[in-house]
Amino acid sequence: MKISDELKGKEVIDAAGNKVGEISDVEWDPQTNMVESLIVTEGGASAKLGMGKKIEITYSEIKTIGEKVLLNSTSETETVEEPPSLEEIKRREEEI
Repeated sequence: MKISDELKGKEVIDAAGNKVGEISDVEWDPQTNMVESLIVTEGGASAKLGMGKKIEITYSEIKTIGEKVLLNSTSETETVEEPPSLEEIKRREEEI
């Protein structure tokens, strides 16, 4: 979707002015065709590679969207569980 492409890569800033991360994906409600939440990847270079920790920010937490996405607060956001990498699985197996 066009809006999804426009949002991806935008910086997300919390109410205290701290960079939360960059938008890596957008969750849509197909019935209403409206944005439900943003998936944000934390971290600098790792965010660009899609390797940082991912968090989900609900649409209600967004204050404004411009060149950057500003949030209403600095509240905790829900972590999106990512499957472990192949390297992580091998490391865990070696520990056992």
